[in-house]
Amino acid sequence: MTVRQTLLIIITPIIAMCVLSFGNGFFTTYSSIELNDLGRSSLMIGIISAAYFFGMTAGSYFSQFTIIRVGYIRAFVLFASLMAISTLIVGANKSVAVWILFRFLCGYSLAALFIIIESWCILSSDKKNRGLIFSIYLFVYYGTQALSQLMINVHFSNGLLAYCFISSLCSIAIVLMAFTKTVAPVPHSEEICSPAKIIKKVPLAMVASVIGGSLLGSIYTLLPIFLVRVGSDHDMISVLMMTTILGGMLLQVPIGKLSDLIDRRKVIFLAGAGIFITSIFIFAFHTSYFLFAIIMFIFGGSAFVIYPLSISHASDFLNENEILGAIGVLTIAYGLGSVISPVVISGVMSVFGPFGFFIITALLSISLCLYSAYRISVRKSATDRATFTIATPESLNFTEAQEIISEKSSEE
Repeated sequence: MTVRQTLLIIITPIIAMCVLSFGNGFFTTYSSIELNDLGRSSLMIGIISAAYFFGMTAGSYFSQFTIIRVGYIRAFVLFASLMAISTLIVGANKSVAVWILFRFLCGYSLAALFIIIESWCILSSDKKNRGLIFSIYLFVYYGTQALSQLMINVHFSNGLLAYCFISSLCSIAIVLMAFTKTVAPVPHSEEICSPAKIIKKVPLAMVASVIGGSLLGSIYTLLPIFLVRVGSDHDMISVLMMTTILGGMLLQVPIGKLSDLIDRRKVIFLAGAGIFITSIFIFAFHTSYFLFAIIMFIFGGSAFVIYPLSISHASDFLNENEILGAIGVLTIAYGLGSVISPVVISGVMSVFGPFGFFIITALLSISLCLYSAYRISVRKSATDRATFTIATPESLNFTEAQEIISEKSSEE
């Protein structure tokens, strides 16, 4: 199947996911800013953010059973509807308990939607064009998410209208999927592997996944709070958030290609060094708008590649039958990092002020550098290396299983 034929099959689900990601990208930043405007403490904002990422972690595992039971299209309609309802309830009710519950449901639903779309992309492509197809999808996805940050500049006469706008995007995505003529792939079940074996064989991948989750969890939820508290207006916040995500989008491919050429652990070390250096530079250059934007571009590019590098590094040292289990474990590790970091970083910000954000990112990154250097010194590089995979953590566990099952079926 050619790339053009594959794109025709998956164009509707990709457009639907981009509509959702535009709304969710705006929602994540806008809700953090609103919580700050409501006078919530940094710690409480961190707890609400942790609930969202805990929902994503739970959804990346448990939602697959619903998808297997009802199929891709009906599952998409179900979870997009749940996301639309949760968004409206969050907008209408400012109770902390309500926000925690429905931010959890938003995270759960979004993880399920990632699984649906990315599984669809993988199963609709073949080995020859799968990497290109997935790169196109993620390029569009991250680009849409970056553009969504410009919505922070839009003034809504009533705060609830912003949430109505986000909910309406969920409804548009549902309409797109409901009217698609594309036949969805058939979902299959998968096996779950014990974490102990994976931790023993690829400990750096585990550490990198936790730190990668910690960094991205804090970027999406607490970076806007940092920007507000250092005096940035909404225009500046939207541009800097967009710049950070664009860095994550545009640097994925060159850093990934570099990791295919040299020891991947060295690239993990370099990415950690990039995060550490930019975290330190923020203290000196946050008052210069232009330099601030350049630093955040590099910061985002370094942070966003940590998790996919950990997946590819694990693949270098594992047998084929172990890779699926490793992805499941690393997904959970990423999720734990994204749940814990908003709570920890918000607590540090309460004590040390907004720059507590970059104190923690600097500590996380230097820890990653030191551990990467240690692993390089005690273990030789892999001889049979896997190709770098651009990845989002919410879908990998399920989609890799789908790919393996699909390939076995074709062999039979």
